[in-house]
Amino acid sequence: MPTSASAAFGTILSRGDGGGPEAFTAIAEVTGLEWSGYKLDTPEATHNPITSTFTVTAASTTFILPAGVLVQVGGVMRVSSATTLPSGLTAATDYYVKTFAAPNATISATSGGTAVTFADAGTGVHTMTYGTAWRDVVPTLKDGGEISAELSFSPQDNTQDGTAGILLDLKNMTRRNFEIAWPDATELAFSAYVTSFKPSAPVDGKLAASVTLKLTGAPTLA
Repeated sequence: MPTSASAAFGTILSRGDGGGPEAFTAIAEVTGLEWSGYKLDTPEATHNPITSTFTVTAASTTFILPAGVLVQVGGVMRVSSATTLPSGLTAATDYYVKTFAAPNATISATSGGTAVTFADAGTGVHTMTYGTAWRDVVPTLKDGGEISAELSFSPQDNTQDGTAGILLDLKNMTRRNFEIAWPDATELAFSAYVTSFKPSAPVDGKLAASVTLKLTGAPTLA
């Protein structure tokens, strides 16, 4: 839905009504926009190497660690033995943790690959070294980030005010669907919470409002 300034700026922020099918109404033309963009959380999985003994269950994929030794899915280890490694394992070779439910794990020769099957339990004491001196991270949650938008502000507009508009969403902590339409018809559709709304009225300047939207869930850019 165009506004009177769409010809000048061409980027429009619209707000969904929560209905089904949902209808979107233009809030205002966007005169400035900053989107932090897509992010992927990568917390640290391990830093300093962990060295521990291990055993396996013959004719299975079960790799057993001592009580209190914890590893993460996707982590890397190497194995050695005082005598003979279980069949299926090779020294000086990287293995990846496929599953872990203490004290049992499964490991694979490639990240996300098929779990290694141990034909026998080997002989002697077996040792694994998990992690390296390199920082190891694992991908976890994807994040749509945050949008900061500068809008033309109409205090009496019911799409912007605190009675029925975007300011009410902030007051009520309402999750709302939004769309941003660029001049080339590209649209960003997303759900978000309004986390700030700051009007401004500079002397001899246009009424404006700075709005911050914290995205929740997966945004769609098409």
